[in-house]
Amino acid sequence: MKLLKNVNFTTLFLGRMVTNIGDSLYTIAAMWLVYELGGSTFYTGLAGFLTMMPRLFQFLTGPVVDKYPLKKILVITQGIQFIFILSILVVYAAGFLNVFILLVIMPVITSVNQFVYPAQTASLPRIVEKDQLVQANSLFSFAYQGIDIISTSLGGILIALMGVMTLYIVDTVTFLIALLLFSSLKIPHQVDFEQNEGKNREVRSIKFQLKQYMASLKEGYSFVKGSIISKFFYGSIAANFSFGIALAVLPAYSNDRGGPELYGYFLAAFSAGFLMGAFVSNLLKILPFGKTVVFSFFLSALLWISSVFVPSSILSIIIFTLALVPLGAAEVTMAAVGQQIIPQRFLARTFSLISSISASAMPLGSLLGGYLGTMMNSSITFVVGSLGMLTVSLVWFVIPQLRRIPKVDDIKPEDYIPVIQELAQR
Repeated sequence: MKLLKNVNFTTLFLGRMVTNIGDSLYTIAAMWLVYELGGSTFYTGLAGFLTMMPRLFQFLTGPVVDKYPLKKILVITQGIQFIFILSILVVYAAGFLNVFILLVIMPVITSVNQFVYPAQTASLPRIVEKDQLVQANSLFSFAYQGIDIISTSLGGILIALMGVMTLYIVDTVTFLIALLLFSSLKIPHQVDFEQNEGKNREVRSIKFQLKQYMASLKEGYSFVKGSIISKFFYGSIAANFSFGIALAVLPAYSNDRGGPELYGYFLAAFSAGFLMGAFVSNLLKILPFGKTVVFSFFLSALLWISSVFVPSSILSIIIFTLALVPLGAAEVTMAAVGQQIIPQRFLARTFSLISSISASAMPLGSLLGGYLGTMMNSSITFVVGSLGMLTVSLVWFVIPQLRRIPKVDDIKPEDYIPVIQELAQR
């Protein structure tokens, strides 16, 4: 493959894979260790809330990523994560590690991580040819999903066989390797890159940029509010809220079913189900989209509930994976629907707004899931998570404008965006 002959890309790609391994192993190790030390789903719910919150503010990292050398950002972030993971090992060896120390360190590591993936993505256009960007992004996406599935599965097995601290030892190695790989990169700085591209940008004051940003944000909000896109929020908020509940109680639920290896398998099921759904999403193009969402989310809820009550853990994992396939397919198709309906100049603002608002429900769901896990059986709490899928199905069924959305290729934007003309006249 010609792309892999590019030493810079191959180095960045390997660094991304190693970073993904470290992130996946850290996620499973940290949540399981919180459960072990805290002994309650309350702490796993709180840990989920604290680690998910920084993701809501990833948009704030954009100016930093744009302004500073990308190589320096990648190296520094890996170094910080290496130091914090190593500190957990040191505190553990000294006999002072407790759940509260973890609850402080976990959101710090997650916050640092918000700089990593935007920096990696921003690096691609500077080190590969324009006609290779789609292939490069595709490889990055596949590596992300594939590595996550493998790492979370192996992570649970490693905890069961060698203990949770083994994963922290492996983590320190992965972050150190990633640091060394990123140190060897040669990424043009933004100034050099823009000069090479022949771009001359006018320097504007911070006050002017802020005014433009707020005006742009307000216009994007007005657009979303006046279109059918606003109704998409109802379902996405319910789905993310249910995922938050499920993830908070998952360590306890997995432990009740068999142990930490099952925790790794269930986490892998999330990625595997969505990945399988993405592969079959093209089949949904031939079906009326609104009715497909109603059916697919209802089917997901039934499969999710069924996975809890089957006696076999292996069968439970398989059914749970299948429960997420329709969701993965619907998510990809929903993005295509949005791209059909939303005018180009509103795409970034609309999707970032949808992502931020819907994602905000997940940490709240995690808090509720942790609390519910202290009040009832972990299996019942895990079932509660499936109610979010039923809510999505119900919302799309009772709102005629959503239910009647036709096939993706038959969608006419003017039927769904009455606010376009009003905004165009401003």
